[in-house]
Amino acid sequence: PNVSITVFSTNQTFDTREDAANRVEQYLVKGVTMPGYLLENHVVGQRSIQLFQRPGSPLPPIGRTLVLVCFEDTPDEIVQYVRTTRVESTVGIFTELIGGGLVDFEGEVVTCDISDALRFNFPGSPPSRLFGVALDKTRVRDTTVVDAGSYHGVVALTSEGAIGDATVQVESVYTQ
Repeated sequence: PNVSITVFSTNQTFDTREDAANRVEQYLVKGVTMPGYLLENHVVGQRSIQLFQRPGSPLPPIGRTLVLVCFEDTPDEIVQYVRTTRVESTVGIFTELIGGGLVDFEGEVVTCDISDALRFNFPGSPPSRLFGVALDKTRVRDTTVVDAGSYHGVVALTSEGAIGDATVQVESVYTQ
């Protein structure tokens, strides 16, 4: 009862604990760009993020994991996965200077509380009537579940099994 084992491979010749942790954490991968983008700058320690999007665009559901990505596909890439715990939105009027004149437009600000505080500073984009991410600013992506791992373990049986049994009963399929 004091021994627990779970075995899996990271497809490397010599695995380290870091390799193993990365493999387990990679059940989510970056997906499509969300309809909103990070509104203005966000700093280390923030427990919520603000997205700017077209009014009526779908809101990220509570419990959804999003990916904040800055300097994507470069050596300076900054990435953090965040899970939404609360989502609310408001529609407001914003003004942009275009060709020497002021143009008003509607935009929706979506505030998402997140389960973990931001670990990096993420540069955001200002409100824009084109609803586009500014150059070298943070993109917000959805995630896709990629549970491609195969895990094996040892657990106690709740009743005796026999040779040839197609199934056996165990206490739990979960392990440490």
